[in-house]
Amino acid sequence: MLTIGMTIILEKSQLDQPETYRCKLMDVRDGILYIDYPVNIYTNRIDYFINGTNFRGTFVGKDQNTYLFNTEIQGRVRENIPLLLLDYPGDEYLEKIQRREYVRVSLSTKVNVQPINNEFPPFTALTTDISAGGAAIIVPQNLKIDTHTNLILQFTFEMRNREVCELPIQVQVKRIVEVLNNRKKVSVEFTEITEAERQILLRYCFERQLEERNRGFGD
Repeated sequence: MLTIGMTIILEKSQLDQPETYRCKLMDVRDGILYIDYPVNIYTNRIDYFINGTNFRGTFVGKDQNTYLFNTEIQGRVRENIPLLLLDYPGDEYLEKIQRREYVRVSLSTKVNVQPINNEFPPFTALTTDISAGGAAIIVPQNLKIDTHTNLILQFTFEMRNREVCELPIQVQVKRIVEVLNNRKKVSVEFTEITEAERQILLRYCFERQLEERNRGFGD
């Protein structure tokens, strides 16, 4: 399931929001993963972790499915480069993440839409909801678009820490529904997305959920 050189995403719970890191798998020996030092995907900095620090790890397998496992730091060694050691529970203990399990949040934000095969000119649309697995956008009724159409959606997200993340993601149209005021709702699935990009989306959705919950408490 694991392959040397693959990217592993590590998520560490911290207060009300997780911290997320990317690292590269350098070797596997006797149930131990040897990884390079994790880099925070938002700050692009290397953080220091003590032995016993717990993480939730995810990676994309050769079958393009995302797998999850729990792990902790077992130690560190220095070979050609400094490496951290993570315990690995084994393939039989991996949890496969289904796309339907991604949290979907209601969100109206602008997104640039560009067809890969130039079926129509690029334009700006509004989303109605988004998750780490897909989104829904509102388009004009007269737009000639079909299911299985491939698009590039250019998202711009502002995180709680004011960091702005721009994500161009390839998607495929899965469903088209007519709505009021001569418009159509187009549901898309993210088809080409890195695990680091997916983690940014997961974090963004988490932050929006937290905002909604806090707003509800305020009411």
